[in-house]
Amino acid sequence: MWLRDSAAQIRPYLPLAAGSGRFSDLIAGVVRRQLHFITIDPYANAFNETPSGAAWHRDFKDQDPWVWERKYEIDSLCYPFWLAASLWRATGRTDLFDQRYRDAAREVLRLWRREQDHAR
Repeated sequence: MWLRDSAAQIRPYLPLAAGSGRFSDLIAGVVRRQLHFITIDPYANAFNETPSGAAWHRDFKDQDPWVWERKYEIDSLCYPFWLAASLWRATGRTDLFDQRYRDAAREVLRLWRREQDHAR
């Protein structure tokens, strides 16, 4: 699952989410999975379906088995939050803004602070 691509692929279903609990739940499930992945490794942009250890390339010795590709992309980190906000706008649904959401947001902010001066 690529964070950016999975959000973009589910985007066309947002208008249907307002009138359908099934579509709303589907999108919420994608967001929850994306947020979970961010807390595993915010530098990664793509993840395995299971913690299989499969990888495009091993960037470091102790790479998490969930990580398929570890490529730092700011837009990849933004898309799950955009999708959550879009679902909220479409449905008024607020249950996504839970501890998992806050943990992922904190992780992203920590990473962005660290990467503002990458040379250090």
